[in-house]
Amino acid sequence: MSKLHWSSPARAVCSLWTAEAHFAEQLVGGSIAASAARNGWAGVVVYGSVRDRVELKKEAGGIYALALVPMPKLRRGEGRAGVALDICGLTVRPGQWLYADEDGIVVNGVPLHL
Repeated sequence: MSKLHWSSPARAVCSLWTAEAHFAEQLVGGSIAASAARNGWAGVVVYGSVRDRVELKKEAGGIYALALVPMPKLRRGEGRAGVALDICGLTVRPGQWLYADEDGIVVNGVPLHL
């Protein structure tokens, strides 16, 4: 799993979470989304499961995930910041830009002027 520190304020931060485990446990829930919103994060991308759908919808910023599950994850303090992640053959590196809408996510090495 990879994560950034939720206490880090930033406007253009998007946290990308992945798990090598199964999808039965969530990686992100309502409390993490609330912390990200308080710190002005642009979004959270989860290559895995989330929970607390109602709470997630209330928060500013986008939250994208592959699945919704009812079970919380055991908090083990795992995670690393600033690492490259391989997701379905695509390597996402720190400093790249993620753009997302209801149809999907685009990763680019430089900011796009839309």
